[in-house]
Amino acid sequence: MTIETPDYLYVLEFKVGGEGKALEQIHEKRYYEPYLSDGRKVILIGMDFDAEQKNLGGFEWEELPGNFKGN
Repeated sequence: MTIETPDYLYVLEFKVGGEGKALEQIHEKRYYEPYLSDGRKVILIGMDFDAEQKNLGGFEWEELPGNFKGN
C-alpha cells in the first residue's frame, strides 16, 4: 500500500504472522523504487499482525535518505 501526501510517500507492507518480515519484504521487492526520484520523503512501514491475538504484533519503519527536495 502507498499513501501520498504533499511532502511524504509512505510505503506500507502488512503481514499476518510475519514476525518482522514486513519491512524486510519492502526491501527485498524494492517496492519503494518508483518513488526515489519523486522528491518527497519516502517512509517505509512494516506492520506484522498476530493471527492468534488478532492484533498488531510488530511495527517497524525507516526513512530512506537523500531524496527530499522540499517546497
